[in-house]
This record gives sequence, structure tokens and C-alpha cells, in this order.
Amino acid sequence: MSQQEHQAHSLKQHWRDIFQQGLQHSQSRYHAEDFEIEMAFYGDLITHYQSQRALALAEVQKKLPQPLVKLWQRANLANYYTRSAATTQIPLLPIYRPQQKASLKHQLWWRSLRFKDEIYKDLMIRLNRHPQLHLKVLQHFLTESYLYLCNDHFMQAVHQRLQQRFAHSSEPAIVVAHSLGTVIAYNFLRANPQFAVQRLITLASPLPYQAMKKSFKQRVARPTSLLGDWYNFCADEDFFATQPLDRAPFNFQPQIINQTIHTFVDKPHEIIGYLQHPQVIRAITLE
Repeated sequence: MSQQEHQAHSLKQHWRDIFQQGLQHSQSRYHAEDFEIEMAFYGDLITHYQSQRALALAEVQKKLPQPLVKLWQRANLANYYTRSAATTQIPLLPIYRPQQKASLKHQLWWRSLRFKDEIYKDLMIRLNRHPQLHLKVLQHFLTESYLYLCNDHFMQAVHQRLQQRFAHSSEPAIVVAHSLGTVIAYNFLRANPQFAVQRLITLASPLPYQAMKKSFKQRVARPTSLLGDWYNFCADEDFFATQPLDRAPFNFQPQIINQTIHTFVDKPHEIIGYLQHPQVIRAITLE
């Protein structure tokens, strides 16, 4: 979900609503209002820096293999992760619904989506073997990711927003990050050992991809600001987050606690599937 689709207050409320739905249906003893929630909003920064690179997109597309461009466009991946942002209703995870026998139509729909996810999971694995090509794909289709990976000014501006949010808390924080946010959170905590973090929870993380290394300013190591556990959740359906954080250079001690969950087969990468999942809820609430 791109932050550009929200204002600061609406993005925070969106996450809060998803979190509350998960708390309620996982029968947690907590309510969202029991937590002091801070969010670093940088959607306006994306818009500002995006305008500076618009003229280069046509040249980038010319350099990409055309079969790859057509495949990516056919999948509509530019909008794949953002479709829930325009809706106010948050769908309930299948794990919370009563089990019912699926119709033949539903079974065919489910299998077709799983087949598509497997195809694009294979594409992401292949792109990981060619990090420069991966970066060009990101530059053309996923502006937010490319800006953070390749524009130091944008990265510094985003980190300044994070510093402002940490300044509001006097107690160790529980940091929850999703998708590109997991890369941002890791880099920020690695560079700022003065902040105390009780637990780090990463959702749908692309950190294992070779292309992400372009953003690392220091060698990969466990952030010294992290006082407790690091939980990493990836959905089995999510072709964008294809690997757990258990291989070098992320196989440090204490180990990252990797957990595989199930979200939505038609929108496996979106925050609506991760943040309301009962395993994620328990990791956040320390239950």
C-alpha cells in the first residue's frame, strides 16, 4: 500500500482499524486504544521526489526487456498492493470465518489465483539473481521502493520523520513494519543505536532480496537498539515476500523468529492480511 493514497491521519487510522479487527477476532484482552500508536508518514515526500524523476521513466522502460515489461503490466503489479487503500471496509481473514464448503466456482477462482501467485513468485526469485535488472523494474513500476533504495536525500528525509516519531516516546517501542517499511525500519535502527526497541516485527519483508543491499550503509548485523525479539512474518501466498530471514547475512544471533502465515489469496501482500492475523497480534501484544 503506497502512502501516497492516504493523508497522515487516514493512514494511521487505517492501520489502527485493521489492528482493532485483529484484536477483536483473536479474542485479545486488549483494545487498539490501549496502545500509543505513532506512525511515520512520508507520502508527501514520495510525491515531491517522484516529480523529479518523471522524465526518466520513458528511458528506463526502453532499457527493460520488453517481455518482462509486458508480463509485469499484465499482472498490474503497480496496483496489486494498493487496491485496499481506496476502500473503507476491511475484509475478515479466512482464519476467522466459519468453515464452509466452497463452491466449484470458488475453488476454480482460488486455484487460478494460487497458480498466478506461484508464477510471479518464480519471477521474483529470478529477478533476485539479477539485482541491477530488479532495480530497473522497481524504478519503473514501484516508485516508492526505488526512491528509498537509490536516492540518499529521500532516505534521509524519511529517517528524519522516524526520528520525530521516536522522540515522542520515552519508553522502549514495539516497531511494526510492512513491506518496504521493513527495509526502512532496519536501516534506521541500525543507524540509530540510541533508540530503545523492545521488539521488532517485520511483515512481508523484501529484505532478503539482493537489490535491497543498495540501501545498506553498514554491514548487515542485528541492530544494537533492538533489546528483545525480532519476529518476521511472511504469507505463504505472498509472492513478493518469497524468503524468510534465516540465511546469511541475516542468520545472526539471537535468531530472527520467522513465521509463515496465510493471508488473502487475492491480495496476499497487503497490510490488511498481515496486521489482523492472530500470530501477528500475539507478537505485538506480547501475549
